[in-house]
Amino acid sequence: LLGVTLLIFRHFRSTAGWTASAFLLAYGVVRFTTEFTRQPDPQLGFIAFGWLTMGQLLSLALAAAGVAIWLWQTINGRAEHTRPQAIPTLNPQTFEPRR
Repeated sequence: LLGVTLLIFRHFRSTAGWTASAFLLAYGVVRFTTEFTRQPDPQLGFIAFGWLTMGQLLSLALAAAGVAIWLWQTINGRAEHTRPQAIPTLNPQTFEPRR
């Protein structure tokens, strides 16, 4: 579901790094909320504050990485509008690029 959503929204906002940062942020948030329904690992238990599990901490790290990539791309001015270029095909008789 997340992959299909990213494929659709990529056509509306396709700046460099946006898809990767959106995936990390969305996956981290979804995984963090679903970890509330799981029992903590028996060997680890609750890690922080008496209610955070290891899965939730790792999910927070994923979401933070998504935000960090987005901020880095935006601050450094690398968030340029990019579109994939078509790969030129070769003429099979002459092995020269088709025009």
